[in-house]
Amino acid sequence: MCKRPCQTLASSSIVGGMKLKILPAAFLFGVMSWASGQITHGLRFDGTGRLQWTYIVENDGATITASTATGAVTIPSVLGGYAVKRVAEGIFGYGNTSVTSVVIPNSVTSINGAFENCTGLTSAGIPDSVTTIGVSAFRDCTGLTNVSIPDSVTSIGAYAFAGCNGLSSVSIPDSVTSIGAKAFQGCTALTSVSIPDSVTSIEFAAFFGCPNLKEVNIPLRFLSVLAQIFDPEVASRL
Repeated sequence: MCKRPCQTLASSSIVGGMKLKILPAAFLFGVMSWASGQITHGLRFDGTGRLQWTYIVENDGATITASTATGAVTIPSVLGGYAVKRVAEGIFGYGNTSVTSVVIPNSVTSINGAFENCTGLTSAGIPDSVTTIGVSAFRDCTGLTNVSIPDSVTSIGAYAFAGCNGLSSVSIPDSVTSIGAKAFQGCTALTSVSIPDSVTSIEFAAFFGCPNLKEVNIPLRFLSVLAQIFDPEVASRL
């Protein structure tokens, strides 16, 4: 498949014994289609012909599966004419150090493992469209120092911010009702946290490995289970 605009391109070709049909959009985006006409895979290049975004189309929306973008990254809201509805796990690759900040489009409603182990990430812009910060969304983003959780978020999943040892404080909005297991485990720089009364469920070890927590606001209903949520030493001080 051509990675840049081609002079000529056959309407169909045989690849590995399977007949593929190339859509006109391939000239701009590198979009590939099966003979049925359903778009299954697409590529977006920058102005120099460098591959930036790889995506698939499912449920009438684009899911970004990989990216080579670096630096301050703004994730596109539309790819191949489809709204970007999902960002898959590990789109920048695990252990990425080149992405320093990311802005997520307001077409995305949930984040699951998308930025795990992006150690160069220092800030993330989460839009009001996001309702779920899911499993391992920002896990081991050791450079993350600033994150603002919008009022639209209702749940924070297991390991969502685990290992983010640059976070010194976190404010959880009143919209959140559940915090998953080990959601903030190993956030060693965390000194304060405010958990609103809207939260009805905090799973095991949500704040284990946060030895520097000194200021905690938490609903009274959780006082009897503090040792299941925080390190015993921290729980004894609350």
